[in-house]
Amino acid sequence: MPKLDGLVLAAFADKVLTPERLREMLREMKTHLKNTHGRQDEVIRGLQWELGELELATNRLYEAVEKDLLPMDNMLRKRAQKLKARRDAVLVEIAGARRQGEMPVAMLSAKQMDVFGAALRVRLTDSPSGATKRYLRQFVGEIRFDGKRVVM
Repeated sequence: MPKLDGLVLAAFADKVLTPERLREMLREMKTHLKNTHGRQDEVIRGLQWELGELELATNRLYEAVEKDLLPMDNMLRKRAQKLKARRDAVLVEIAGARRQGEMPVAMLSAKQMDVFGAALRVRLTDSPSGATKRYLRQFVGEIRFDGKRVVM
């Protein structure tokens, strides 16, 4: 079985980790990033609106308690905790959207992809660890062996 694993990994490295294929993946990734940058602003605006609504609701609850319009009971505590948890989640989403929006599209060059491909090729073909199969699973959904051929 180790021999078959080695053959599969070598075939994968030879067919998928080619500079041409990696450059095409890079082009597709850059196109995808360009398309998503515009949508990020829209997402952030929606999240900021929701954040404003959550803060308004929380302030209204606190004001009602301060004015003795509502008793501070367990139900109110749960509602305040729920609002706080959603507020925290929205803040995390906003930070993630901003971080993704700030990712420079031109960050990766073709030369960097070539270096990445060479390093991954070495890692896949020279490593006796189980990490090679984990790397392979990121790219290949199914591997079948029919006795004569291996199909990925």
